[in-house]
Amino acid sequence: MNKQLQFKAAVVMAAMLSSYGVFAQTQITNEAELRAMATNPAGEYVLANDIVLTGEWTPVGTEAAPFTGKFDGAGHAVKGLVVNQDAGFLGLFGCVSSASISNVRIEQADVRGKDHVGIAVGRLCNGSKVDRVMTSGSVTGFDHIGGIAGDIGEGNDNIITNCYSVANVYSTQYQAGGIVGWSKGTNTVTNNFFAGKARANEWGGTAAIVAFVEDGTTTITRNVAAPIYIMGKTDGEEEHDWGHRWSYGAVGGLLNENSIAAATDNLVSDKTKVIDEDSREEKDQSGFSTSYHGIITPDATLKTPAPYTTLGWDAAAWSTADGRYPVLSSMTVPFDGDYVRINAIPDEIFVGNTFDLAPESSLDRAVTITSSNTSVATVSGTTVEFVGAGTAAITVSTTGDSYIKGYTKSYEVSVVAMNNEIATAADFDKLLQNPQGDFVLVADIDFAGVDFRPIPNFSGSIDGRYHWIKNLTYSNNDANKIGFIGVFSGSFIKNIGFMNISLSGNADVAIIGKTEGPALISQVVVMESYIEGRDHVASFVGNIDGNATIKDCLSNARIQTREYQAGGIGGVINHGTVENCLFCGTINSYKATNLGGIVALLDSDNNPSVVRNCLAAAVVENPADNDQCMINRAGRTMTLENNYVTEYTVRNGAPIQAGEANDERGALAHKTQVRSKDWYTGTLGWDFDNVWKFLPNAEGKMLPVLAWMSAPLATSFFNMPSEDGVPLNYAFGTEKWEYSSIFGSWGQDVVVEQLSGTDYANIDPFENAIYAGDMNGMYAGAGTATFKVTMDPSIVSIFTVTGRDRFDVNVAKAGVAVEIGTVEDFLKIRSNPGLDYILTADIDLSGVTDFKGFCNDGVTFTGSIDGKGHAVHGFHIDFSSKSDSDHGLFGKTSGATFKNIAFYDFVIDGGQSVKHIGLIGGGSATFENVAIVGTVIGNDHVGLVAGDSDGIKMTNCYAKGTVNGRSQVGGYFGCTLENGATLTNCFTNVNSTATARGWVGGFIGLIDKSNSIVTITNCVSVGNQSSIGNDKYTNNFIGGNNHGDTPNAAVTFTGNLYSLEAINDAETAWPIKNETAEGGNVEPATGLHNTELCTQAPYADITWDFAEVWAMGTGAYKYPVLKGVNVPDEILAAEQSGIDEVETGSEVSVTAAGGIVTVCGLGSQSAVNVYTAAGVMVNAISTTASEASIEVPAAGLYIITVVTDGKANAFKVLCK
Repeated sequence: MNKQLQFKAAVVMAAMLSSYGVFAQTQITNEAELRAMATNPAGEYVLANDIVLTGEWTPVGTEAAPFTGKFDGAGHAVKGLVVNQDAGFLGLFGCVSSASISNVRIEQADVRGKDHVGIAVGRLCNGSKVDRVMTSGSVTGFDHIGGIAGDIGEGNDNIITNCYSVANVYSTQYQAGGIVGWSKGTNTVTNNFFAGKARANEWGGTAAIVAFVEDGTTTITRNVAAPIYIMGKTDGEEEHDWGHRWSYGAVGGLLNENSIAAATDNLVSDKTKVIDEDSREEKDQSGFSTSYHGIITPDATLKTPAPYTTLGWDAAAWSTADGRYPVLSSMTVPFDGDYVRINAIPDEIFVGNTFDLAPESSLDRAVTITSSNTSVATVSGTTVEFVGAGTAAITVSTTGDSYIKGYTKSYEVSVVAMNNEIATAADFDKLLQNPQGDFVLVADIDFAGVDFRPIPNFSGSIDGRYHWIKNLTYSNNDANKIGFIGVFSGSFIKNIGFMNISLSGNADVAIIGKTEGPALISQVVVMESYIEGRDHVASFVGNIDGNATIKDCLSNARIQTREYQAGGIGGVINHGTVENCLFCGTINSYKATNLGGIVALLDSDNNPSVVRNCLAAAVVENPADNDQCMINRAGRTMTLENNYVTEYTVRNGAPIQAGEANDERGALAHKTQVRSKDWYTGTLGWDFDNVWKFLPNAEGKMLPVLAWMSAPLATSFFNMPSEDGVPLNYAFGTEKWEYSSIFGSWGQDVVVEQLSGTDYANIDPFENAIYAGDMNGMYAGAGTATFKVTMDPSIVSIFTVTGRDRFDVNVAKAGVAVEIGTVEDFLKIRSNPGLDYILTADIDLSGVTDFKGFCNDGVTFTGSIDGKGHAVHGFHIDFSSKSDSDHGLFGKTSGATFKNIAFYDFVIDGGQSVKHIGLIGGGSATFENVAIVGTVIGNDHVGLVAGDSDGIKMTNCYAKGTVNGRSQVGGYFGCTLENGATLTNCFTNVNSTATARGWVGGFIGLIDKSNSIVTITNCVSVGNQSSIGNDKYTNNFIGGNNHGDTPNAAVTFTGNLYSLEAINDAETAWPIKNETAEGGNVEPATGLHNTELCTQAPYADITWDFAEVWAMGTGAYKYPVLKGVNVPDEILAAEQSGIDEVETGSEVSVTAAGGIVTVCGLGSQSAVNVYTAAGVMVNAISTTASEASIEVPAAGLYIITVVTDGKANAFKVLCK
């Protein structure tokens, strides 16, 4: 072949190769083809033209399946990118790995997400490259937010080069970078230009180029920053400390000494502002480090080619000229670089609505807003008011210049009118449709039978026009801001009553969960209602904020908190005013906390708050150890002015200690004063001409009401005895119970009448007391006297009594034991929990429905039960619908005694919420010769014997069964408190599991209080202990002696034995850590095999009495049992599952085949137990895998219980 032919062949081959390279790429000509990239994330793509997106975009590539191909924009643009997801890894591309993105403009984007959010790409990893990419628009999230890429990391050799952005980059919390939000590994960011804005709200690094570097070396060089501002945390002239996040031109922060930013030759415009996020002050940059900030350069210089030539920028990639900043070579000037971000316009708009667009130009240009139809929408500043029905175009625009064009966009809106009258429960849907609306009630609204859901946000107004909302009920103890309205930011709610309301939630629970604006709540009443939460609980507003005012309001509700902060009017106050209000209800807590007659706690004094001219007439139970009757300021500053508390207000059953009118306690107001109009008008300045009144003939006999209220009013009686009655034990005939603490919910005095039982007790109306004995003061036998509570006859007609108006007084002879031979006899314990009882027969409670145990309502069992060898068995107590504490067969005990008795075949179920639960919820007691065999389920402090031991002493006792709790679980006690515990010659064969976290012990889960004494002597542990989740510890005896680093108790631990076969599946804390406080003595326990522990010898060696007390089991159960205290062998030989009924339908799935049960859909920490249909456990495993297999011994029906990440499920499976 001659040279000419060779040359032609070479040309043809080159052309073929070139053509092959072109046609190997997939050309994209429209939006559908661009979206189709997601179906082949390994492909190679090239744009053939500009593409305008029309709908919300789904990013190409995910964290699990990243884009790994090549994308070449060929100098074209993707316009109108919109991403709005509550997710991470967002942008045109979500996540890319070993990929290439180049030569594309992404103009006027609006990307909103959580973390790893960028306009071009959310995350760049594993050797990916972004080159010659331009972005404009807005990008928002809370962490790792960037104008080009949210972050680069997870692998090395990632490159971002020759990129340009004029985006508005905003992080609500952490890391906002004009080019990159975060970098990890060995990466390069070079020859890039940023001229937008970057801002991080909280503890976030902020920079024009790279916001934060974490581990590895990121080379940040030859970049130019000319943003309008960088806003975030600032450190003035000081150098970085590791982990700090600041605001600079080049790099905002480094995590640690392993994080290196090789930042050199970066320039920053002298017109760029660095603004402190907290103070909003512009910082002096003259002392800033050039490594972090860059070299401050005159802005005019950056608008010439010279600096870019000096930096060695690629002339093929960039276009420079005098008088302007550079642009990419694919761009023409002026270009689409500005973008106006606005608040999202609602889908439904009603006449009367106003809406603040809050427009923000990426370039901080002035924004003009116009309406095409002012009869529909008018504009004032940045706010649009919708004044009439119809359609209009709302246009936002900016004015451009020779470098960047102006921005213009129109939004079409359709406005409709709405009838603002509320006449039925269904009409309240209008508030959901139009949360800015102004509504009026035209009738009383009854929600009985209506599936109500709280209105989450409301910014309009409601005039009740003196109507009532009745029988509204809602309960979700996991939800916050629970009420009729969750968050109120409107103008007013007034002239409305709420009657027989029942609300239960987590935090911010009240008629209004929280106020967020200068709202007015006025002339509102909450009557005969129940409101419960965990924190921030009240009648009217759970969290008073936003400078809201509660004025002239009245409540006699029952307020209940499960843990923290409950008040009569408001739960907490951060910024607002409470004035001229009256609370005459009850406030109770399951644990000691701030309870205030008006507001529980001043939660912040950053803004002014006021409580003035208020009256507290409350019953307060279980407050913190303080005497603030009105509010606890917690050392903060607020205005307290002219507030009073009634003389009959009680705290924990005791009279209050009033203070001064201008302090937290309030001044004392006598009963005659608070029933007098003159006192209110003269002392409190209340308006009795228009706002307040006394009902006819009621002045001097009750509290005032709002002027719009009328008789009859619902009322109940406070401080009534429990439903079990008043125990009154006769000794000399002088024993009495005073009922003077009982009063009506509107402050009215009561009259007590005797209905029956004058042989047992008698009333003395002059002393307001009931005496034990007949009319002559003599004891006529044990029995019950019944009494009725009523009111002054002159006001009886203006009330309708709700709740109980009768109570019993149960009389018995002090010091005389009461025999129990039937179920009915046993149930009578609740009527007198201070007596001594003797069993004369076994008590089978399996036929008792809805059994609730004893002393689970605040009463304490102080008596004794001598079983005389008999048993109480077959009871199932269900507390799973509750969320409080101290529950069991006996909720609370003090100095009680149990001896010579068996409790077996029982289940005490506290579900996932009840704390401090066991056979005894908590307290002190003595157990001697007692067998306990059953199941206890609860949340925290869960034990088979007691949730909490506060001085329990046990001798010659054994326990067998199952205990499941979320945390702090023990075979005997979940925890011990100040008075510790003493265990002597006791045996535990309990399988104990903590399903969420914490300490698990064969006898004690956690010794929880300091300066206590715990003694375990000559005891034996053979059960299994399991703890799942975080901070998990197990031990055959004691899970832990304090969760901290110092021991709580002096522990005496001698002569103890344990099974070598027992399972402890978590780390051992005790006795390795916190063995004992001073005064204790811990000797190692001796491990023996189960075969040895099924013989008498090892027990005899530790001095157990086999002559009188103990015997070895002779049936299927071989461990020691008590002589004369009978528990059937079949009960002892079976495992206790606590399963009554099996429900299915969770995300977990269970299948069975070939003798193997397979469980799928498990979380990070799981426990799987297998039971026979009779409740006998036959297998169990703990796992961190998402799938588990477990064997069953034979064909048949099995119950599979699965606890995964703290959530319990149960399934029935037939194995063939």
